[in-house]
Amino acid sequence: MGLDMYLLSAPKIDGMNLEQVLLANGRFHQLEEGDERYKLVKPYIKHFEEFGHKWSSMLEEVAYWRKANQIHNWFVENLNDGTDEPVFTVEVTKDQLKELYKLCIETLTKHTHHMIDYRQGQVVFSAALPMMITITKNLTERNRY
Repeated sequence: MGLDMYLLSAPKIDGMNLEQVLLANGRFHQLEEGDERYKLVKPYIKHFEEFGHKWSSMLEEVAYWRKANQIHNWFVENLNDGTDEPVFTVEVTKDQLKELYKLCIETLTKHTHHMIDYRQGQVVFSAALPMMITITKNLTERNRY
C-alpha cells in the first residue's frame, strides 16, 4: 500500500458544497458555455502546464507527501472516523492543518533537534527527514476549502 497523500485546495462557490464542487471539477469540461452550472464554476477554473502537459482544474495542489505513516494515520483517525480506505477525500479546515503542523513540529523537535535549521523565522528540515510539511500562501486564501 502506498502512502502518497495530496492536500488540495478547492474554491468555495456560493450555492455549492464541497462534494458538489468536487463533482463539478470532474465534469466542467462536459458543460456547455451557456449552462448555468458552467457560468457558476467558470471563474474558478484554472489552467496549468507542467512538463509539457496541460490541464484545467478548480483544484490546486497545496502539498504532497509520501511514506509518512503517522500523518496518514492522523487524517484517518481525526478526519475519517478511524476508517482507513484506499482512497478517501475529506474536508480539512485551516485550524485542523495548524493542529497537525504543530504536532509535526513538536515531534520533529523532540526527535531530530540536531537536524533542524532555523532561518528567518522559518523551520527548515534536512532532506534526510522522511517528510516535510509546507504551509503555503494558499492555506491563508479566503473562500477556499
